[in-house]
Amino acid sequence: MKTLPALVALSFLVTVGTAPADTVKLPKSGALASLTFPDSWKVKAEGDNFEAESPDEEVYLYAEVIDTDSVEGALKESVAYLEKEKVQVKKGTEKQSKDTVNGIPVADFSFDGIDKDGPCKISLTILIVSKTKCISVLYWASEAGEKKHVEELKAIYQSIKPA
Repeated sequence: MKTLPALVALSFLVTVGTAPADTVKLPKSGALASLTFPDSWKVKAEGDNFEAESPDEEVYLYAEVIDTDSVEGALKESVAYLEKEKVQVKKGTEKQSKDTVNGIPVADFSFDGIDKDGPCKISLTILIVSKTKCISVLYWASEAGEKKHVEELKAIYQSIKPA
C-alpha cells in the first residue's frame, strides 16, 4: 500500500468485508471491474461512471472508464473539476506511486490541498484494466474524514478485483 489516497481512490473497484450494500460494475455493460460499498455509503452509478460518498460526506470518489491514451487528459479534467469546486492543490505536494492489486496495475498521483473546510487530500488513481481501457478514480477527502475511514478504506483496497 503506497499512499492512503490511493487506498481510498481504489475503493471503487472492490468488495468490502464490512456491511456490503450496492455492488457496482464499471462500465455497466461489459464490466472491467466491480466493487461493493458498505451499506452506509451513498453510491450513484450511471453507464461508464459512478460516484460515492461516505455517510458523513467527508470522503468523495468519482470513477469513469477512459481510453488508455486519455490518462493525461483525465488528470487535467480532474484538476479543472477541483478548481470548479474551489479546491486548491498545493504546489509541490504531488506524489506518484505504482502498485499492483489483485493483478491490476495501478498508478496514483496524490496531492495535498485546501477546500472550503480546510486541509484535504486529493488523488487521481489510474487502474489499467485492459490494453485499451483504464478506470480513472478521483478522490477528495478532508484530513479528518480520511483518518476516520482509514480501516474501511484499507479493507476496500485489499479487495480490489477485476470483474
